[in-house]
Amino acid sequence: MSFEELQSVGNEGLLNAINKFDYNERAIEGFSSYISISIENQLKIELRKYNNHIHVLSFDQPIGQNKDGDEMKIDIVREALQCLTSREQQIILLIYSLDEIHKKTQDEVAEIFGCSKTTIVKQEQKALVKMRHPRNTRKLKDFIGE
Repeated sequence: MSFEELQSVGNEGLLNAINKFDYNERAIEGFSSYISISIENQLKIELRKYNNHIHVLSFDQPIGQNKDGDEMKIDIVREALQCLTSREQQIILLIYSLDEIHKKTQDEVAEIFGCSKTTIVKQEQKALVKMRHPRNTRKLKDFIGE
């Protein structure tokens, strides 16, 4: 998970603590401990979800195939791409093409975008992390199965 995603989950835990803390029954001195526990619990829940879904998307084969070589539902993959920026979508579609004919290497993609291969590798990895997030892989999990 990215730092921003972890920060967002932590903020959610903070808001939960603020909304659920009973000021009438508990001393205000215990509020900071209550917040810490709430944030920690929220992070554990989200990381557990993330770890349960991380295996769902594998881009070791073309996007159009699942790990057994069967055709995937392209519309579901395209929906998972919607969490990406336009540039990230283009990079993923070029590198993991739906057909072998139009598939590009990282060097070729870097040339298309006029940047270094290192930049493309970093953007590709960031995009893959986004796509593997549980909120983006739930529909694929049923199709791919393990």
